[in-house]
Parts: sequence; C-alpha cells; structure tokens
Amino acid sequence: MAKFIKRLLLTFVLVGLVIVIINAYFLNQKRYDWGEGESFNRRISYLQQHPGEFNTVFIGSSKVIHHFKAQQFDANTEGIRSLNLGNNGMLTPKSLAMAEAIINDPSINLKFMFLEMDFIQDLADNLHSKRTYYWINPKNLVFVVGSVLVSNHTVKRKVALTYQYLISFCDKYLALGIKGSLFRPNSPAGELTKYEKENSGYISLDYQLNDESNDRLIAAREHFLADTLELTSYWKAYQAVIQTPGAENRIFQTKMENLINIAEERGTTLIY
Repeated sequence: MAKFIKRLLLTFVLVGLVIVIINAYFLNQKRYDWGEGESFNRRISYLQQHPGEFNTVFIGSSKVIHHFKAQQFDANTEGIRSLNLGNNGMLTPKSLAMAEAIINDPSINLKFMFLEMDFIQDLADNLHSKRTYYWINPKNLVFVVGSVLVSNHTVKRKVALTYQYLISFCDKYLALGIKGSLFRPNSPAGELTKYEKENSGYISLDYQLNDESNDRLIAAREHFLADTLELTSYWKAYQAVIQTPGAENRIFQTKMENLINIAEERGTTLIY
C-alpha cells in the first residue's frame, strides 16, 4: 500500500512538472500578447512591428487610455511621436512588467516612457483569467507580495491580496487554462483600426461607451451613478493608502530605481 501511494504521488509530481514546462514554454513564445483584448494587442503589436514610427509611449490603465491624447501631446512638443498603450483595468504590476519588456526590446528605441503609478490592486475579476498569465513570474510575484506586506492595509487585506496573487501564479504554471487557453494565442497583425490610427491609440470614453461590445462598462457606469456613496468609499480607501508615509515606498523605490537604470542604459527617460 505504501509503495502504491509513493508511486501515485510520484506520478502526480511528474505530471505536474510536465504541465509546468508546457505552460512555461508556450506562455512565453509570443511577445506582447498580454491578454488585454484585441485593441491593446493591435497597438502593442503595431509598436513592435513599426519601431521607428514612435519614440514615446504612455502605459497604464483607463486613466491613461481615456485621458492622454497622444496627438495633442505631440502637437505641443517638439520631435515627439507618441502612442497610447493604456487599457481598461491594467494592473500596476502588469504595467511595470510591460514597461520593462518594452525597454529591454532591442528593436524598440524610445525617447520617453510615461508610466502610471498606483498601489497594488485587488485582482477582482482578473482572478483566474489570462490577464495575469503573461506577467506574473517569480520575480514579479516577490515584488507584488513585498509591496502588499509593507503597505498600510489591514492584516486581513494583506492576506487576501497575497492569496489572490499566489493563486494567479499557480494558475499560470499549473492550471490548464482556467477561463483562458493553455497555449498563448498569436498576436494579431500590427495594424491599427482607423480610429486607433487617427488618435495614436487614444480611445475616448464616449467612443468606448458607444461601442455595443461594452455593455459591461455601461452597466458599471450606471451602477456608480445609482450609488455615488460606493464610489466615495473607494476614493477614501485610495486616499488612506497613498497618504500614509512609507506605504509601499520602500519596495516601489527599489523597483523604480532598477527600471530607471535599465531605461537610462537604453537611452529612454522614464516619467511616472
């Protein structure tokens, strides 16, 4: 009986290792498919395939994609050709990982990179989704967990966030594509839509709300308008984190110093 149990455990371990190797290989075959949707993949692929067309990028969440008008920015600067790489729900650790990947790409030479900074967010609907598959590796996991542990969150909140990111890490390397695909899908051809091309990646909120595929965004807006007190509570919680001296600063400072040094070596000025 004991030998049978040992063999069974050994079989599970071997199968697990095979799954890890398969995931690790296929999840890293295609650069710049970050599980962020077709529009984002088009923009990041376009940058990769047309490296000389832009010398500046904006990276971040909906605050970036809906507020940084690249063409207006270019018109008021000299020699700047910028591309908006923001996306709704972009997590801070993902933005940092993406920034590092772009900076380290020898085919892309940027003069400036504007990077949105925020605290470590709740994964919420991103849990068990491929949006976390393409950036969460051991190094980034250590950064996230470290940032959470030195924050001023309650112990309960720290445990919850740490648990979420640990689960996502396990999803990537062990799960056979929970709510996603085991094999990383091919990046689309680097061609922008007419609207994306005309606005250098910027997407207005009105334009997105008028898109029939954004029913969820419309529902979210109606939800917040129906209960503005909930939005106020989110804002207070945000202020409580960012106004606390030293909250996440030690971990973020080291992370940002490393990123700044890498950018400087590549001739890129990082602004955040």
